[in-house]
Amino acid sequence: MAGYKPMRTESGMDGLAGGLVYKFIVFLGFLFWKHNRLQGFLRISISIYMKAASFFLKYLRYRLTAGHRKGYGIHSPFMFRFVSEVIYGNIESDRLGKVIRWHSSLKKDSLVLGSGHHGAGSHAGKSGSRRLSHFARHSSVRVKYGRLLYRMADYFRPGEILELGTGAGISTAYLAAAVPNTKIISVEGEADRSQYAQQSFNDMHFPEVHFVTDDFDNFLSTYQPSGNPWLVFIDGNHSYDATLRYCHKLFEQAKHDSVFIIDDIHWSKGMERAWQEIAADPAAVLSVDLFFMGIIFFREGVVRQDFIINF
Repeated sequence: MAGYKPMRTESGMDGLAGGLVYKFIVFLGFLFWKHNRLQGFLRISISIYMKAASFFLKYLRYRLTAGHRKGYGIHSPFMFRFVSEVIYGNIESDRLGKVIRWHSSLKKDSLVLGSGHHGAGSHAGKSGSRRLSHFARHSSVRVKYGRLLYRMADYFRPGEILELGTGAGISTAYLAAAVPNTKIISVEGEADRSQYAQQSFNDMHFPEVHFVTDDFDNFLSTYQPSGNPWLVFIDGNHSYDATLRYCHKLFEQAKHDSVFIIDDIHWSKGMERAWQEIAADPAAVLSVDLFFMGIIFFREGVVRQDFIINF
């Protein structure tokens, strides 16, 4: 044993080298994974920015080319009054002020609404779960358009109002504030959204508003309007096929003086196609493009016309 010398091996160095190689391979894999994730993120980001840029350019073109501001250049007496007194009108009331304050308060509410996927989303996002604050800020009607809904309901005094797409009940509240004694049926596919709106309306004391939780197609298969004139607001499932389907079904029941309001008509190419076909329907005597909303009138004794109003 005296002459024994331990044999020098490379096992320690091999272990170190092997560990470094292993770590290097893991690091390369991590970089590859991050690269793919980054590529996916960039693809999604670029897609979002491209859509946003396209939407902005469409809106800019609308602002530059739309006419008839405050009714100038409109020869139809009905349309001149509508543009000057309704689109550009100004009405204030205690009920409207109460709704606007409630609308503003929702922008700070952290309650989560919605869990399913009933159709396409709006210009602000897809359907599904989201905080009420996000819903109020990005997916509901803006105050400017809420005021317009109020003025339209106040001006036309419909015998009944149908809304497809309750959401949190914000647009419903603007309509109900104008005509608190008019029957309003608001249909929503998400139960918790409908329940939230019902609870809110119990506090606001609008007894003629009736909330229905149902699929739009299923509801329309048995629905019959009970009042005339009739106002319809379509603000749900923003897709080409669904929008056309709802309008064609409801157009069959539309009577003289009926008014249809369709939200997000320029949200997507599909919605733009749907709006073009709806506006070209022989029953739609007058159409008004406000970019974020489209309005269809059923009237007798009026020359057929299409308007793009700068609003």
